[in-house]
Amino acid sequence: MFSVVGKVVAFLGILCLVKAYSISPFIEDGIPERANITMDPFVKIGGGYYYIENSKTVNWYGAYHSCRKLGSELVTLETLVELEALQEYNLTSGFYWTSGSDFAFTGNHVWFTTAEAISSDLWLPNEPNNADCNERCVLLSIALALADSGLNDVPCSRNTSFICESPTPVTASFVIW
Repeated sequence: MFSVVGKVVAFLGILCLVKAYSISPFIEDGIPERANITMDPFVKIGGGYYYIENSKTVNWYGAYHSCRKLGSELVTLETLVELEALQEYNLTSGFYWTSGSDFAFTGNHVWFTTAEAISSDLWLPNEPNNADCNERCVLLSIALALADSGLNDVPCSRNTSFICESPTPVTASFVIW
C-alpha cells in the first residue's frame, strides 16, 4: 500500500510524463489493412462485414436467431451498391434471408433492424407481391447476372440460407511522442 506521500509523488511523476509526451489519437471505421486483426467468421465485402451461411437452411426466425447469436443482424441492404458488392463477392446463386419484413403493416416492407423503408430499386420485377397473402419476409435472390438479382417477398417459414451483417468495428490507435 502506498502512503499518502507515495501517492502524491506517483501522481506528480505521471503528470510530468504526460506533459513530456504528445498523444495523438486516430479513430477510424473498420479495421485498417495494416492491422493483424481478424473478424472471423465475418468477411469484409465492400464497406461491411458479413457472415454468409450456405451450409444450412432455416426459416426467417431461425436465421434471425443465428445472427443474433453471432452478435450481428440479418443483412440490411441500404443501397444498390451494397447489393452489387455482395454479387461481386461471388455468392453461390440462390436465396438468402435478409432483415426485411412487413410484420408491422402488410405491404409496408422495412428493414427489421433499422425500420427504414426498403428501396424500390432493390426489388425483383413485380415484387413484392404478397402471393397467397402469406409473404411477410424478404429474401435476397442471387443470380449469375446482377440484373437478375434482387429482393423477393416469401413466406417466413421457407427454409433458405442467410447473410448476417456485423456492426462496423471502430479502430482506435494512439501515437505517443
